[in-house]
Amino acid sequence: RCFGVCPVLNGVSSDRMDKPACYAAIAEDRIREKSSSGGAFYALAKTILDNGGAVCGVGMEPDLSVRHILIDDAAQLPRLQKSKYVQSRINSCYQQVRQRLECGQEVLFSGTPCQVAGLRSYLGKEYKRLFTVDLLCHGVPSQQMLRDSLCEYDNLIGVDFRDKEYGWDSTRITLLFQDGSRRNLTYNESRFEQGFHSNMILRESCFDCPFCDFPRQGDITIGDFWGLDGQLPETELDNRKGISIVLINSPNGERLWS
Repeated sequence: RCFGVCPVLNGVSSDRMDKPACYAAIAEDRIREKSSSGGAFYALAKTILDNGGAVCGVGMEPDLSVRHILIDDAAQLPRLQKSKYVQSRINSCYQQVRQRLECGQEVLFSGTPCQVAGLRSYLGKEYKRLFTVDLLCHGVPSQQMLRDSLCEYDNLIGVDFRDKEYGWDSTRITLLFQDGSRRNLTYNESRFEQGFHSNMILRESCFDCPFCDFPRQGDITIGDFWGLDGQLPETELDNRKGISIVLINSPNGERLWS
């Protein structure tokens, strides 16, 4: 059955657009401060939750494990904000998404393009109540790589890969400890950051990814809108807080965006 639904082996039929509409998006400053870029994910997810739907995204546990979880409450949304630069565990989330859809509930699923392709292939049909959001993905290291790179630190319960205190474009990471203290590591102090940005620790499959091109897998694609200030010099955008790129890839994506 795994071979039967594998999107790499079988492909995924798509109504996605080869040339999607492209927007720059920023949420309120209080949201952007807790987001990796402009807060587009928060805005989309909050819309679904406010309509009585569910959101499936990625959270980090105190043991630094990263996994997809499904939430119904906007109070849990901060768990899903911010990028986690390792491959997340899906666990039973595909099954949970299907159960919610079959019950008539709207669901937003956010993940890497390959994870969105996996969900669509697993479901085997399109659901009007399903909205998928894929990320502009750099590639993913393993969770073990992250843990091994931080093994010298005791009582570590979290990692902030994009601490906005140091700006949107910072390559620092912030370590969160059990006693509430924080420690910021510069690029030169972090073996993980050095390996990630130089592509040394990505999974081998990421170098032959069939899902990073157009048409995209998600109804909507989000990521960092790097270089926007160079394209639109007449605008006054606060790059320190982050700007999201939003690509509208399908009619369902247009419906959510509207």
